[in-house]
Amino acid sequence: KEGKGTQLSFAIPVEPGTESDIEEIKESYSLEELLGDHRVSILIADDVPDNLFVLKNYLNTTKVNLKLVSDAQEALEEMKKESYDIAMLDINMPKMTGFEVAKRYTKYAKEKGEKLSSLVALTAFDINEDFLQQMKEAGIGNYIMKPVRKELLYKEIVSIVHNLSDDSFTKIAALKEADVIDKDYDFDLLDQDFKDYLPTYIDNKLNEVRELKSWVEKRNMVKASGMCHKVLGTAKSFGLFKIDRELELAQKLIKQDLEANYQDINDLVESSLDHLEKLKMAIS
Repeated sequence: KEGKGTQLSFAIPVEPGTESDIEEIKESYSLEELLGDHRVSILIADDVPDNLFVLKNYLNTTKVNLKLVSDAQEALEEMKKESYDIAMLDINMPKMTGFEVAKRYTKYAKEKGEKLSSLVALTAFDINEDFLQQMKEAGIGNYIMKPVRKELLYKEIVSIVHNLSDDSFTKIAALKEADVIDKDYDFDLLDQDFKDYLPTYIDNKLNEVRELKSWVEKRNMVKASGMCHKVLGTAKSFGLFKIDRELELAQKLIKQDLEANYQDINDLVESSLDHLEKLKMAIS
């Protein structure tokens, strides 16, 4: 429903599986199977290449006509030019927010009498009344939280394309990840495309966390929080659970009071840097 976030509620509980169980689930319950006879066109706008990489791999099926853009203005022009079933917009893009893209597109489509795409916000921000109000004003019907989980992404797409059957709910529930919160990292469950991209991804995260450290040292709360937001967008998707835990806590401390929490924040960032350096050496 408009203004409501994506939530999953399943009648059939699914226990966390072993590695082999999860591989079997990934193979058996693909988006292609969930879509059935339907085909869907999707535009995704996000200024972070790693986020686009993850979403591209999640949606790698012949039943999805996928367009990826990394710029808000390009997203708006593309939505005016082509008719997409679904447009997923990162809210925190530079130059123009996802809210503004949605507002301009909705105004344009209504003036032209064109069918509106189903608009979905992609965000790592806290969902509050102000956020929901901005969604409503922009014509955005739903949101998906970052880091994007595969089963939530699939549920949103399939629920837009057609009403979910009980069988589809069960299949999507089966895609839920095993509980890995106590691990520092786990690359074994990554698909091969993710493994191939991993060296580049680790380099990207190293650069981002170094920049984060610089903003923390300069006591710039806005920039530091923004860099945490950027790293946290995909860390779990690549199995970087320690990084996700540490920088999620760092972000909370930054928002609370960067100056008062400076030492704790700096320790968390240093720990993340050290961990990434070790991972880079391990996979070289």
